[in-house]
This record gives sequence, structure tokens and C-alpha cells, in this order.
Amino acid sequence: MSSGHDLSGSWEGVFTYPGGDMPTTPFVLKARHQGNAFTGEIIEPSIYGGRTISAIASGVCTDRQLDFVKTYRTTGMTYGTPVDYKAIVSADGLEVTGVWSLPEWAGTFEMHRDALPAPRAETEAEASVPIAAKVSLTEDN
Repeated sequence: MSSGHDLSGSWEGVFTYPGGDMPTTPFVLKARHQGNAFTGEIIEPSIYGGRTISAIASGVCTDRQLDFVKTYRTTGMTYGTPVDYKAIVSADGLEVTGVWSLPEWAGTFEMHRDALPAPRAETEAEASVPIAAKVSLTEDN
């Protein structure tokens, strides 16, 4: 079962490092959420200064629990240790809070959006399927 909310769209967030030794880091996530599948692209400033870095997110969202892995990339290539994220989606679908972890480090993160995405329009092929068939295809077995 999904979270009940489509998490697709633009999210703004921050993550913190353990011990408060490093500054809170802002990020932007452009997410795609279909069924339980959650993917996206993350942009954040480099902790080494002067530039931004990007990462890909890939995971699942079930029963308001969001679990994904962030893998940094440069020029289409991935690098570094993937970062594990575990979070809870708020009841209204506008906030996500949780923790990130690496084998030797862990911290917290949160992200929010201003509004829910507009409902997805049916494609012409979907619209041509009779309602009875749609119901039988979407019922939980």
C-alpha cells in the first residue's frame, strides 16, 4: 500500500550531521512516485565549497514509510558510499522527517513542499478501459 499521497514533485529540505560539527545542508529533491516506487534527483551544495553536487534517489514508500538510497553522481557516473534514508510521510503528505545513515555516520533530515501535486490525467488508453475492468485491476488481492 502506498502512502496515500503522491510524493512526486519538488521538495526542499535540509540534513544535519552528527555532533553539529558541520553546517546544516539544504537540498532540493525532484521526486517521481508511482505505486510504491520512489525515485528522484537531488541537488545540494558541496561541503567542500563553491559548487553543487547531484545524486539519485531510489526506493519505496509504503504505509507512510519512505525508504530510499541516495547515490552521488558526477557527469552521469555514481561515486561514494550510498546513503540510506528512512522517514515518515506526514498525514497531509506535505512533510517528510527521518534519518540518514552511512556505516560510520548518521544524522537527521526533513523536507517539505507547499502543495500536493495536481491529480494525474488519464491517458487516452486508460480512459478507454471500462470502469469495471479498472476496479478489478486495482483491488488488493
